[in-house]
Amino acid sequence: GIRFEYGEFLMDECIVRNCSVSTAVVCEFGRFDFIDCGFVDNINQGVRVWNSFGSRYANFQSCHFLGNEAGSFTVYGAALRVAVSTVTVDDCVIAHNSGPLAIVSCSTNGSNGICEITNSRICNNDGQNLEGNCVDVQGNCISENCDDDCNLFLVPRDYETIQAGIDACVAGDTVLVGPGTYDGPIDFLTRNIILKSIDGPGMTILDGSNTNESILSMRFCNTPARLEGFTIQNADGGSDVAQDGNIIIGGGIRVLSGAPVIENCHFRNCRSGYGGGMHVGGSDITISNCSFTECRSSANGGALLVINGKATIEDCVFDDNWATLQGGGIHIVNGDGHSMSNSSVINN
Repeated sequence: GIRFEYGEFLMDECIVRNCSVSTAVVCEFGRFDFIDCGFVDNINQGVRVWNSFGSRYANFQSCHFLGNEAGSFTVYGAALRVAVSTVTVDDCVIAHNSGPLAIVSCSTNGSNGICEITNSRICNNDGQNLEGNCVDVQGNCISENCDDDCNLFLVPRDYETIQAGIDACVAGDTVLVGPGTYDGPIDFLTRNIILKSIDGPGMTILDGSNTNESILSMRFCNTPARLEGFTIQNADGGSDVAQDGNIIIGGGIRVLSGAPVIENCHFRNCRSGYGGGMHVGGSDITISNCSFTECRSSANGGALLVINGKATIEDCVFDDNWATLQGGGIHIVNGDGHSMSNSSVINN
């Protein structure tokens, strides 16, 4: 897959998947930072870090090591092998990896060589979870069960559908979704949970082709409720709030009376009466790094309609959306403290 040697390297929001000939990512003699990256379904080890200590080290922040196998490296480190290096692992998921011995391995040479792990979930692996000089510093969940013990629900590895994963959740849990197209409707069931994709919106789609309801409903969802890394597409309908078919809202997403975060999502070809892409009612919502394209409403808010509450919109694009009445791109009614920054509203 990738080999880094000497120097300093940063990988941010990248996926390394299905590498089969050798280790997916090799790092040697340098400083390496991995942020929100995924190492998934690689056959001959996920990541190997060699001879990087002192001022040279490796840091893994909010990364996923999923479904990696030791392969021909039959001794140590199916997900991560550390050799004579200083490595930190924080807020990571290490799950469903398999090897005859260790999943995360750290070997030393004298005083050089340590892998410090914090605030991470290491679960459902086939093999010894930690080996060698791996230090369970604090805040980790290390278990045979991701869902019961570590509040982590993996779709489709452990649950076939997103709704099945949500159904099994309680407040504070995380549903982590692999690539694919998933049919709506999906309901957060008023639970304050995190629904996040592994491979991002380009590979993970919530589709409304087979429903006339809102693709996703988030009602009474507060911190830490979050939707991150999905494409929401092909909505044609929404929530019937009048119960007579006269007021249909939120083709893509309906948000009611909460404070969720919508981040890194793409809305396209979503249609409804009010709020083709998203309808937000009475909520303190943050919409960050999202795009809305070709969304339509037969009344107001082609892409986004916000009534009451407060909307914080940042780093978003509203392009080629349409409404019959008001707000081809965005329609905001009432509420205090609404804000928009670093965003584009064009061709609406």
